[in-house]
Amino acid sequence: MGTWDERRREYAGARGSHFVIWPGSGLRRKSYDWVMTAELVETSRLFARTVAKVDARWIEEAAGAAGLLHRVYGEPYWSTRRGAAMVHEKLLLYGMTLVADRPATLASVGTADARELAREMFIRSGLVEGGWHARHRFVERNRELLEELADVEQRRREHGLLASDEALFDFYDDRLPDDVYGANDFDAWWKRERRNHPDLLDFTRELLLPGGDDTTGYPDAWVQGDLTLGLDYVFEPGAPNDGVSVLVPVEVLGRLEPAGFDWLVPGLRPELVVATIRALPKRVRRALVPAPDVGARVWEEIRRKVPEAVGGEGASSAPGVPFREAFADAVGRLRQVEITEADWEEAAARLPEHLRMAFVAVDGAGRELDRDTDLVVLQRRQAGRTEAAVRDAVHGAIALAMADAQRAQERRRRGRGKRRGRGADGGAVGPRAVRRVVQRPVRPRGARRRRRWNG
Repeated sequence: MGTWDERRREYAGARGSHFVIWPGSGLRRKSYDWVMTAELVETSRLFARTVAKVDARWIEEAAGAAGLLHRVYGEPYWSTRRGAAMVHEKLLLYGMTLVADRPATLASVGTADARELAREMFIRSGLVEGGWHARHRFVERNRELLEELADVEQRRREHGLLASDEALFDFYDDRLPDDVYGANDFDAWWKRERRNHPDLLDFTRELLLPGGDDTTGYPDAWVQGDLTLGLDYVFEPGAPNDGVSVLVPVEVLGRLEPAGFDWLVPGLRPELVVATIRALPKRVRRALVPAPDVGARVWEEIRRKVPEAVGGEGASSAPGVPFREAFADAVGRLRQVEITEADWEEAAARLPEHLRMAFVAVDGAGRELDRDTDLVVLQRRQAGRTEAAVRDAVHGAIALAMADAQRAQERRRRGRGKRRGRGADGGAVGPRAVRRVVQRPVRPRGARRRRRWNG
């Protein structure tokens, strides 16, 4: 047998031999991938006589049955499309390459080590890391729960709260049979198993967050007067949006007051106290060291004098007293330190970015229009949009009220109306009805919400 060598323009045979087809043969004018010859005659060259074209698959089948094939495998790799660990296979017969680079499943290599590695790669790459386009319902439920609980890390600004990949690997390893090496094996097993245990592979909150998912002090919304505004948490140090952002619909941007936002959310207030000490000028800071210990005492003093600083249920998200006043009062009592306006200006410039509340103007669809850590600056930049949005809201409210009034009038004409000139809610159509629509509490659609998983 021989395979065509395009570079040398001859056939490569077993054990390094090379030959050409006898000039009198009917196959002489063309080259073929594989040929078989009944005899080799050497004159000026090595010639093959009585030659036939053959298919490499026939050779592989016959040589495989006779145990003559030598298989060489490359490094294992993960295939997302196949949902299995793969290797590149090379088949040799007496030095001739039958197959150069054929993909094969790692489990098909046939050794116990290969099967064990194939199973491990399926669990780690396919299930834990999501490198398999599975259509099973438990995969979607687990993904949704992971996304929900990942918000806990964002809010509390702590990495490592979620279970590690090793914990998730152990979870699947304990539940999957030993003979599941890839997607096909898994699908066949899970089709039977889910009838009896449909939630066998569902993550639990206890698994994903061993330390608990408490987000007390990190609310979903900020309340100021009759406004309820969504909060967005991002934990990406160095990113422009790192920290807490208030999502403000542009139509109510002008109604928002800067007061209270210097407190941030309750969960960040102890850190804000320590960071403020470190940001103060050295002249003041020397009397407040070590910052973590003194900061803890200052925070306790603030909590004692301003109980609402702890957070919790209430009409407003921030205490009525400014943070600077509460802080200065506490350090004055504890260390007899006086903080001047110049000291505060320097501290404000040195405060970490994630401890400054950001304000994000959003449109009706929740899309970001603009952002800034200075509310007044943002209000000035977006004044035109705010006025236009308010006009649209007023026109929409008037149109809605007039439509309600028209429907009421039509009902009276049919004899079902009882009251003259009333809106759908029983109130008179006029400025007060419009004001109720325009000044209603706002929760933008773009705000992040904690979803509850039903299991």
